[in-house]
Amino acid sequence: MDAARPSAASIRFADFEVDFCSGELRRAGEKVRLQEQPFQVLSVLLHRPGEVVTREELSQHIWPAGTFVDFDHALNTAIKKIRCALEDDASTPQYVETIPRRGYRFIAQVHSITSTSSVTPALLWDVECDSTTLSLRNRRSLRPLFIASAFASIVLATALLARLLSPPVRIQAAAVKRMTLVVLPFENLNEDKAAGYFSDGLCEELTTQLGRLAPDLLGVTARTAAVTYRQTHESVSQIGKDLNAEYFIEGSVRHDAQRVRVTAQLIRVTDQTPLWADDFDRPLDYTLTLQSEVAKAIAHEVSARLLPATQKSSR
Repeated sequence: MDAARPSAASIRFADFEVDFCSGELRRAGEKVRLQEQPFQVLSVLLHRPGEVVTREELSQHIWPAGTFVDFDHALNTAIKKIRCALEDDASTPQYVETIPRRGYRFIAQVHSITSTSSVTPALLWDVECDSTTLSLRNRRSLRPLFIASAFASIVLATALLARLLSPPVRIQAAAVKRMTLVVLPFENLNEDKAAGYFSDGLCEELTTQLGRLAPDLLGVTARTAAVTYRQTHESVSQIGKDLNAEYFIEGSVRHDAQRVRVTAQLIRVTDQTPLWADDFDRPLDYTLTLQSEVAKAIAHEVSARLLPATQKSSR
């Protein structure tokens, strides 16, 4: 195993990469959402690949003395979120192995990508970029910055002069706040792989359909961020806080031999109440067409409740 040393600023395993400088987890170049404390726990495990890291050691690294928190619950939650982000299974782990009554061990092969002069295990996520490189970059960038600053000053002065000479505007258009919506993974009530594939495909299609409605008014959180909340017990308000979202869609999928039923509802985070809910019953054939049809129907209902009439009529 190519173990990562304390100087590793970035570590790769499988198709994942952990960047300690930016504090990001990426998969195949695409960012995967992972909150700060789970990221810190993962960092400690990656620093000691193949070794058992006890629960006490993890608690001391992440929650130092004087911190008032339920360590066991907080650590269990952090490990669960790590597994969700890595799509790892606790019963047949590929990355994080549970050592009963002791702690955890990172079992996948890891590789160091870059290194810096000195990083302690507890501060892996605080790696700083090389100072010499930054100094050279800063010196090269001084001249363009001076030019850009002078140009910006001229533009600002021209804009202020134009404003002073122009007649006052009596009526101003009201600023429209951009909303954010999350499509949570639909629950697979049949608990079989076929329904799971259909559920995942439906969420992806629905995310795409909603993203096309009015991007300037309605932002849709990326599927890779939403999928970390699969089978989560987080509250509505906590999910909204984590993803900075005002609305989210949740639902379920179940089927028999001939038909499939999709249940969906639109939830407002502030008061945790549904603005809309409905069932969609369809024959279980032509899966891709079925996913597209149901996603368009749900997107239409969301549009009718969240977007201004001018936007709906212009599509």
